[in-house]
Amino acid sequence: MTSDITAIMAQLRELARRVALQTGVELWELELRGSGSQRRLRIFIDKKEGVNLEDCEQYSRQISPMLDIENLIPGGRYTLEVSSPGWERVLARQEHFQRSKGKRIKITLAHPLPNRQRHLTGWLDAANEQGIRLRLPESGTAMDIEYAEIARAQAAPLGTPAAPAASDAGASTREGNEV
Repeated sequence: MTSDITAIMAQLRELARRVALQTGVELWELELRGSGSQRRLRIFIDKKEGVNLEDCEQYSRQISPMLDIENLIPGGRYTLEVSSPGWERVLARQEHFQRSKGKRIKITLAHPLPNRQRHLTGWLDAANEQGIRLRLPESGTAMDIEYAEIARAQAAPLGTPAAPAASDAGASTREGNEV
């Protein structure tokens, strides 16, 4: 079952990337959640100057019929949401971290540090193939953290809470058709 979902997600990601190229945006991330009539495909798009509602609507209009023709989503019924990743965007891939260099981020570690701390907020100084360098504001020290040790990461613009919080920024929602 896990390999089926992995294959479906790879096909969805490839389709989403192709549509992103056609519409002049970048695929940031996608999620497939829920089951049955509660299944939801969330696609996050971005571009250097940021995306607006028109970008999300155009992307949604392009990908929706393709999703229905390809019939990739198990069960046939789903809700499609296309949006910006938002200010507190999730950082899930190396490219996300590289684009966020110099910015404030918050991470949850997969395993606690010796002092039992699992949640860190700091400035992303570097990102490479192995991991990141996070500069902690309290001490000014930098920590090297491997990607495998990061359970969750997201942007944390100044003025946002330091503790991890889920981001939910929906801009365009569309019902998928049963095929």
